[in-house]
Amino acid sequence: MARRHGHRAAAAVAVALLAAGTSACSPSAAVADGDTVAPAVTALVEGTTTRVMLPAGALDLTVGEPLDEVPAHQTATGETVAAPDGDVVLGVGWRLQPTFADNGANFGTPGTYYDDATARTAERLRVRLRVGDETREVPVVPGPDDGRELAVTGAAWLVVPAEGADAGTIEVEYDGLVQTLDLASGELDADVAAPLYAPYALPTRVACPTGELDPTLAGVLEVDAGCTAQLLPLPYVEGLGWAGAGRTWVVVDLVTYGDVTVVGRDLAGVDELRQDGTLTADGDEAVVVPEAFVSADGPRWSGEVALQVPVGTSTTVEGRSTYALSATPDPPVTEVEIPYSFVVDASAVPTTLPTSGPGVLR
Repeated sequence: MARRHGHRAAAAVAVALLAAGTSACSPSAAVADGDTVAPAVTALVEGTTTRVMLPAGALDLTVGEPLDEVPAHQTATGETVAAPDGDVVLGVGWRLQPTFADNGANFGTPGTYYDDATARTAERLRVRLRVGDETREVPVVPGPDDGRELAVTGAAWLVVPAEGADAGTIEVEYDGLVQTLDLASGELDADVAAPLYAPYALPTRVACPTGELDPTLAGVLEVDAGCTAQLLPLPYVEGLGWAGAGRTWVVVDLVTYGDVTVVGRDLAGVDELRQDGTLTADGDEAVVVPEAFVSADGPRWSGEVALQVPVGTSTTVEGRSTYALSATPDPPVTEVEIPYSFVVDASAVPTTLPTSGPGVLR
C-alpha cells in the first residue's frame, strides 16, 4: 500500500527552538553525531514535501538534501555550523494543521471536535528519522494555546552519519500506528491509515428492517417498531484507536423506536428502550463511541456505536431492541425484544493510497 507522494517545496519555520536538549552552535564549537542544530526563526528547509494524514489533522514533512554545513542565516546563533567528519546535516521541516472533516474523521466521534485539536494531535505524534541503525527524534510541537487552531510550523537540523543519509526513512507514529516514508523512493506506507487519504465520504443510510415479535406474544401484544442506520467506515475512532489489520471501524448513527399495544385493550406504554450491547457483527459486540451523544427517551433510542468488520467484505449486523413496558398485560409481560439487522458494505474501503483528490498532497 505504498505510493509516491511529493513535490518540491519549502517549509517555513515559525519558532526559534523546537526541542529540549537542542544544541547552540558556533564556528568554533564542535557538533557531534546525534546533535540537533538550533534553527533560525526564518530558517527554510528546501526539499521534497510529503503530506501524512492523521485522524484529526495533516503533517507536511519537507526533507532536504544532506549538507556538510548549516549556513549562518539558517541557525539560531547566526553562525555557520559544520558537520563533523563522516557526518552530514539533514534538515526536516514540518507543518502541522487540523483538517477536521477533510478526511471524514469526525463523523460519530465528537471528541475530534475539541478546541485543542492541534495540541492534542502533537501530544500523540512522534516523528523519527532513521539512518542506518541510528534514530533521531524530530521535535514536532503544538502552537500557542490560544484556541485559534492555526497551522504550526517548525524545523530541525539533525546531525547524522553521511553513509546512507539519502536512503533513510521517516516514521510518523500517531497513537501507536506508524506510517513510514522512504526518503530514497518517496514512497509512503500508510498501513491501516490508507483510508484517511481517500476523498471525504458522507455517511451512507442503509435499510434496517425489524424482525417479528416472539410468536408466544403474538396474541398478547402488538409492536410497531422501526430502525434507521447511517454508516461511515473509519480507520480510527477517537477514544477507541485504530482498527486492526485488515479491518475497519464502522461508526453507526443508530435510531430505534416503537410502540407497544396490548391486544384488545390499550397502549401498554414504553418506559425505556435499551440497546444492551446486543449489536453484533460476526459475534463481535459494538461499543458506544466515547463522548458520543446517546438519548434514551421513552420508546426511542438514538446513539452512535462502532464495530470492527473485515475490509473487502459485506457483513450483516444484528441487534435487538429491548422495550421495558409501563403497563403489564395478562399474561404478565414486562419486556419485549424486537430484532433488527442491516448490512455493512466494506468492500470499497481503500487499502492503497490515491494518486489525486482530497487528502493527497496539495
